[in-house]
This record gives sequence, structure tokens and C-alpha cells, in this order.
Amino acid sequence: MTAVFLKILNMSITAGWIALAVMILRLLLGKMPKQLTCMLWSLVGLRLIFPFSPESIFSLIPNAETVPETLLPGALPEIDSGIPMIDHIVNPAAKASFSYLSTGRSGTEAFTLMLRGAVILWLAGIFLMLSYLIFSYLRLYRKMSTAVLLKDNVRQSEFVDSPFILGIIRPRIYIPFHLDEEVLSHVLAHERAHLSRRDHLIKAFAFVLLAVYWFHPLLWVSYVLLCRDIELACDEKVIQNYGSEERKSYLFSLIGYDEKAENRKKISSLVCPLAFGEVDIKKRIRRAKTWKKPSPPLLAAGILISILAALCLLTNPISSTRQPSELAAPGSAEALYGWRTKYIGDNSAVGNIIYNLSFPEEMTYRQFALQTDDSEPYAVTITFALSEANKEEYDLDAPNRQEEVAQLRQNACIMFSLIENAEIVNFKLVDETDETKRPLTLVYTRQWATNETNCDLWKESETKEQFEVLFIKLRELFSLSLQFTL
Repeated sequence: MTAVFLKILNMSITAGWIALAVMILRLLLGKMPKQLTCMLWSLVGLRLIFPFSPESIFSLIPNAETVPETLLPGALPEIDSGIPMIDHIVNPAAKASFSYLSTGRSGTEAFTLMLRGAVILWLAGIFLMLSYLIFSYLRLYRKMSTAVLLKDNVRQSEFVDSPFILGIIRPRIYIPFHLDEEVLSHVLAHERAHLSRRDHLIKAFAFVLLAVYWFHPLLWVSYVLLCRDIELACDEKVIQNYGSEERKSYLFSLIGYDEKAENRKKISSLVCPLAFGEVDIKKRIRRAKTWKKPSPPLLAAGILISILAALCLLTNPISSTRQPSELAAPGSAEALYGWRTKYIGDNSAVGNIIYNLSFPEEMTYRQFALQTDDSEPYAVTITFALSEANKEEYDLDAPNRQEEVAQLRQNACIMFSLIENAEIVNFKLVDETDETKRPLTLVYTRQWATNETNCDLWKESETKEQFEVLFIKLRELFSLSLQFTL
């Protein structure tokens, strides 16, 4: 379930970017038919429904996977929003928080515990939202049980403050009593326009999506704006063939049954999200009063903008994430080189390099930490747990641990060759039964590695072929040094 939640979280972040784009386009296309705006809102819905999208060079989405959906053991989580400024602000705070939470446990364990709590909260929110939906629908449905049939699917009730549609499979129009013929004709035209546009289904489906993604504030704003655009699009559908006198009559009809019941209408529309109360009546009247059918060139421009928006917002950016070959064996030179990075702050790359290294069997990997403060030198510390007796044997002068120490030295050199700005690699050995005891830390610097190998490790691994040669050289070097020591 945590994997599902992380996927939902990333989908919501992506949809949030699209929602922002649609809000901007909504302002720029203010004079366009609101049907186009409703179509743009559908882009947000599609992103919330489909977990996968094609990649394209036209994508305006910064990153489709902002929150890592997998985490290496010991790695601290960090976001990759695709916007460096945001990452620079968020990641240091996130790492500090997880370092605090992970006291006594690995970063992965702390992250997993947090995720479990988040999943419980997420599911509880969905339950409350859907319960509200069902309860409010049944309550309103029961209240309308005394409604009187007027004609066809139109019913009248003394409990109706303003007309609305209720129902999914067999939707019905509910109106107040005592509407005169002219007002009634315009009211029914408006509500039937809703039915012909399937607005009652769209709003119901949008609310279900909102129930799933209730934690994202931008999606709440999007839902409110969608409801407003639906009402405006419906007005346009009704008045598009009206003359000036008919339009004036339509406006008077809106004012006539809305001005005294405006507050009650808003309440009734919120009581049941499947009931269409009138939204923002003043704005509707202003728009209906000034609305003009767009010229063909303007309409064509709006359609073209909508198509381009779909191309840019429904596709993901072409992935630039380094991925080793699927055929590369874990721990091989090819697998390691696939994560080569210039920056020690690249949490994912450094974590995968560590994952692909081999360490002595009696050492239990716990976590790694990156020292990426503004001040140099930059360091990576890898923590292992082992028995107190074995820990003391890893002292550099201990003759019976020379093979294991040589393996650690080799690993340090590999890390210096794959992480350009790493200056120090620390192997921190802690007591597996009591981590509060003084640890033993083996420290290796880039200068030591340069002297040990007689080369610039970063430059010697510029290409995969060069690194494969260096990889073999390092294995031979530390194997040979071990022979000389013995």
C-alpha cells in the first residue's frame, strides 16, 4: 500500500503543476468559450487517473517522480522536483528531519514508519470524503422524496431554494414552486443544458477524484474553479442562439430566483456535491450579459492552444536519470559506472554506488550520510554494525584484518573515481549490540587515494571503458598490496 501511496503522491504533484498551468490559461483565454476551459480541466483529471504518460521533448512537467518511490537501505529521502531552487530549500530540511527520526534505526526504517502513518491518514481522509458524499446524497434524496412531479423528469419541492440536478443513472431536475412560465422555461433550459453536457457525471467523478487526492490544496481550488466553469459553459450553451431580448429575459430569470436565496443556494450545493446549485451568480450574469460568440479565427486559436497544452502537460520530460544497463550484474564496473556523478549531494547516485559495492561479510550495512554543507571538504560516511570484537580487529594495525581493510580501501578509491567532489570517505564501524559505544572510523581522503594509485581517479574514469580498466587496476593493486603485507 505504501507503493500505491507514493505513486498517488507523485501523480498529485504532477497534476498540481497542470492545475497551475490551467489556472494561468484560464485567465489568458478569458474570452474563449468556457467549454474550452472545461476541456483543459480534463487534463488535470487525466493526470490523476493514468499512472503512466509518454515522454516528449515538449513536456513542461519539471519531473514526473518528485518523491522517490524506492529508497536504498540507509539512504535518506530527498525530492527531485526538477526545479533546483525548490530542491535546495526542501532537501536539507528533509535530511535533517530524517536524520533526527532515524536515530537508532536506518533512514529507510524511519522513512517506512513515516509512510505507514501517512497511508493510514490518507485512507482515513478518503473514507471521510466518500462517507460525506454518500451521507449528503442520501440526506438530500430523502428530503426530495416528497417532491411533486411537474412533467417528464422535472419535480417541484418546497425544500428547493434554487434549481439543481440530483441523480446519476436517472438524473432529475428539482425546482421550487411558483415559478412563472418565462422563468421556468429559462430554468429548465439551463438544467437541461447541464444534462446534455453530462455535467452531473463530470462533477460526481471530479469529487471522487478529489476524495482520493484530498491532501493536495491545489486540487481543491481546481474543483471549485471547475464547478464555476461548468456553470458558465452551461450559460453559454443556453444563450448562444438567443437574441438580445431573450438574453435579457434569461438574465432577469437568473436574478429573479437567485437574489434572495443566494446564501441558501451555496449551502445546498455544498451539502451534496452531486446536486448542482448555482455558483457565483453575479459573475454568471456579467459574463452572460457581455458574452459574444467568438470569431472562427479566435476559436481556432483557442483550440490550437488547448491541443498544445495537452501535448505539453500530458507528457513527461525525457528521462535524464542515469540507469545502468538492465543486463549489468550488480557490483560490476558497468553497474557502478551507470551512477557516476559530479556531486556528492546526488543522494540517489551515491546510494546506488554504495549498493553495488562489496563489503566484508561480517559487516552489516546500516546507512550512509552525506556531508554536503557549504564548507568543504565534502564527505560520505557509511555506517556498518558488527560485533565489538570484530570492530576492534579492524584497526589498521591488526594483521588478521588486512584483507578486509584492503577491500574497504578499494571501495574508497572506487567512490573517489565515481563522485567528483567527494574528498573524504569514512567507514564508521559501530557495535551491533550497543551503538552508543565509541565507534571505530576508518578515514580515507582523495589525496591518499591519489598517492596510493598514482593517478587522478576522476579523470581516469571519464568513459565507461576507462572505468572498466581502472576497476581491474584497483582490484589488482589492492590484491597486490595485500600480498606484500602478508
